[in-house]
Amino acid sequence: MKTYRAKFTGREVNAIGIFYHINTTVQGNDEKEASLNLYDKYEHISCLTLTEEFPPLTAYRITYQDGSTSETNMAAGVTLEDAKEYFIGKYVDLGVFPIEKMVMAVKVEAIP
Repeated sequence: MKTYRAKFTGREVNAIGIFYHINTTVQGNDEKEASLNLYDKYEHISCLTLTEEFPPLTAYRITYQDGSTSETNMAAGVTLEDAKEYFIGKYVDLGVFPIEKMVMAVKVEAIP
């Protein structure tokens, strides 16, 4: 199921009166289903635009064996356990060219 940002002119179901600009979210497997789902709550929908919304990236702080840290973003849906499995025990070059500084990742924590 995808989430869409819906912007349109209309009004809530059974409302009496003028139409107004509405900015809301709606879910559906595709744009057609999402637009049909709007009719559960709204009527007289016109000038509809749907934009798919994506979940935010996940952020993690990596601590290395020498005590230094770095912060990185990973794809939405990557869990803390996934990030730990990916980083811990692996060596990363934290040096500045031309000097290499290979250090091992020892800790991963989520950044809120």
